[in-house]
Amino acid sequence: MKKMFRNLLWSALLCATASCSQEVLVEEVDVKVQLKDATIRFSDTNPVNGTRASLTATEGFPTGTEIGVYGFQTSTGNSTDRIFSNQKVKKVSADTWTYSPLRYWNLTSTYAFHAIYPYSTSAYAFDETTGNFSVEDFVVANTTDEQTDVMIAQKNATHPYNLVELQFDHLLSNVNFYFKTVSTFDFAAGVSKVEVVSFDVEGLNSTGDYLQNGFDATGRVLGVWTVEGTDVYDHPVVTTGEVTSATEVVALSKDLLLLPQDLTDAAKVVKLSYRIHYTDGTSCFLQKEVPLAKAAYTGGALTVWNPNCIYNYTLAVNPAINADGTSNVIDFTASVEEWEQEIDAEIPVK
Repeated sequence: MKKMFRNLLWSALLCATASCSQEVLVEEVDVKVQLKDATIRFSDTNPVNGTRASLTATEGFPTGTEIGVYGFQTSTGNSTDRIFSNQKVKKVSADTWTYSPLRYWNLTSTYAFHAIYPYSTSAYAFDETTGNFSVEDFVVANTTDEQTDVMIAQKNATHPYNLVELQFDHLLSNVNFYFKTVSTFDFAAGVSKVEVVSFDVEGLNSTGDYLQNGFDATGRVLGVWTVEGTDVYDHPVVTTGEVTSATEVVALSKDLLLLPQDLTDAAKVVKLSYRIHYTDGTSCFLQKEVPLAKAAYTGGALTVWNPNCIYNYTLAVNPAINADGTSNVIDFTASVEEWEQEIDAEIPVK
């Protein structure tokens, strides 16, 4: 009986020891998992952008994108660590962003994140006291495909172990020009097509400085552009495009990334030459120059371009009317919409 009791006691001790060892092992595994999940990681859930740098909410950041990130951690006793200082973060695949060395969350700290696109070591400055960016001597590229968007992330202060979303606002203006005839133009009267001979935009400023001055009540980026010097944007002359009915519309210049600016200077104009082709083989050439600030807009006089806005201009030719006695009329209209800012760089913490 005593032997059996000793065996039972020994078995109980072994079980207790094994149970304790198992609990320690589980705890160690949990700690490792927590450390892995506590890494601040970047990802982008938007589709890959198939176009150039003019980013929209539906296109997202393209693979190869680099952003500059600033981050601050405030801990017990109000001590603050600069955990990111213009850290280059690069998108290497559809859902993977990389940077090195890695940083980690601390559960009892608070955080503030700031970011700018594209990444640069010299094109902009960041004021740690105000959390504002500034961009100096920005130049609009003349070639459309070489134009680069500039964006600053909205105000963000996310607690640890939550999804941190960096949502960007565009600093430039997105400008588009379209060509058509007025709806009353009669193509049935022996007209085969109306062809664009040349289209140009002149007098736009191309160089400026940007100064962020904070955020609005919703966290959106606020700031102003100041034109620098007298350099002008050399808009690529358009020499193609045609319509064969009064309902057709063709793009003259699309997705231009231009400097926000005042448009009232008389030198800021659009110039259009076009030719009407007739079914009997004859043709008629017409041309017109229109000040940019003369575009009809439902919101009033459109005399300035602002950041984070899309401007759509339509030139509807009306060769049957000579309002000034010297040239054909163009119905020059414009519409404005907010440039969707939902370009997200996310930091998922599981």
